[in-house]
Amino acid sequence: MMHREFREYISIRHLNNLEALNALFYKHTFGRHFHEAYAIGIILNGSETYECNQKTIVAPRGSIVIVNPGEIHNGHASDVEDGWRYFMIYPKLSMIKKVLHQMDLDTERLP
Repeated sequence: MMHREFREYISIRHLNNLEALNALFYKHTFGRHFHEAYAIGIILNGSETYECNQKTIVAPRGSIVIVNPGEIHNGHASDVEDGWRYFMIYPKLSMIKKVLHQMDLDTERLP
């Protein structure tokens, strides 16, 4: 059976051009890479398997995934028949610090 993959990159203007990704993958894989911002998302369907910090992690539907800036990781569907659908945002450290500061929370302990 042929599955249709898609990816939609979004820049949310009113949130200082916050980058986001809405995607569905079956066979697509991400090789080892890193982001300069945080990668924060939710697995909407299926399951993702990824390696980060020398650990293999399986994130099933409903999981919240967080990768720190500069952490090398990869990713692929745990099962190519089920695929994995997810939504990610990529907030910069400055945005996270601003939000934490506005909430009177400690900004110095961030990875």
